[in-house]
Order: sequence, then C-alpha cells, then structure tokens
Amino acid sequence: MLALVVAAALLLRWLPHHGLASVLPLAAAAVLALGIWLRQGLRYRRGARSVALESSAPDPLEILAISAAVVVLGALSLLTILLA
Repeated sequence: MLALVVAAALLLRWLPHHGLASVLPLAAAAVLALGIWLRQGLRYRRGARSVALESSAPDPLEILAISAAVVVLGALSLLTILLA
C-alpha cells in the first residue's frame, strides 16, 4: 500500500509534462492503495487467526487481484508516456 502511495506521489510529477493524461494512472494508484487499506483489517484478523491456529494459507484470489492491478497500473503509466 505504501509503495502505491509513493507511486501516486511520483505520478504527480508527470502533471506538468504529460498533462491530464497522467491523471488516469494517478487515480488508479490512489484507488488501489485505498482498496488495500480498506481490506487491511480483514487481512490482519485472518493473519492473527492463522498464527493462533498455527496454520497459514495465503488467499490466492487476493494475490492475483493485487498483481493484476499492479500490471494494469504499469500499463496505464506506459501508455501515458507513449501517447502524451
């Protein structure tokens, strides 16, 4: 989540060079960071429960969703650079 906030802050630097085209990847990074932050409590409780039960299993759907979102963010940033 912190890395996405930093990426969003770095995308702010693109505004003077790429104009409003840089707003789309900026908004995507901010929305993704917000979504991760909102689900953080659930992940914390699940992790605490897995420690208490001494068994841990990652949520593959969540890992896939975050990975896909990062790939989409990279693609949007690349498109912004190439088209603007």
